[in-house]
Amino acid sequence: MAESNSPSTPDDPGFTLDASAEQVLELLCDPDGCTAEALEQFASLVKLKQAEDAADTTPSHLEVQEFVKLLATVPCLDVRAPSEHAKGHLPHAYNLPLFTDEERAKVGTRYKQCGRAIAMQWGMNAVRPKLQTLQRTAQDLVRQFHAKQTRGADGADG
Repeated sequence: MAESNSPSTPDDPGFTLDASAEQVLELLCDPDGCTAEALEQFASLVKLKQAEDAADTTPSHLEVQEFVKLLATVPCLDVRAPSEHAKGHLPHAYNLPLFTDEERAKVGTRYKQCGRAIAMQWGMNAVRPKLQTLQRTAQDLVRQFHAKQTRGADGADG
């Protein structure tokens, strides 16, 4: 099977979810690759992957205590709208919202009035211009988190 330099779209027969973050970002940034039908198919593949993962008998869940310990070593990025984050979030979670509160309300309205595919397409059109900035911000937050971890470890030793 020949490898392609560009990610396949969800419309392609050989599309898989085994793609790098950069490939997914590239796909999502391409307005031609993210038609309502492609997004619907992508969502279906994600649900299929989740069902396959759920059917896997290998333990893949974390107990609350394990998760809290993990948060001490890995940053948590909360992509929910600001009002959702304000209502409740994990301790020390960074809010990096995909939607403003107004955009989130519009997605919900479109979902109720027009269905999932149209809501997903509208949502992608709202998010697409922000993706590169969101990616850079996420990378900066991760770097800051790890720098803080390193400073804390250095301070504990000295």
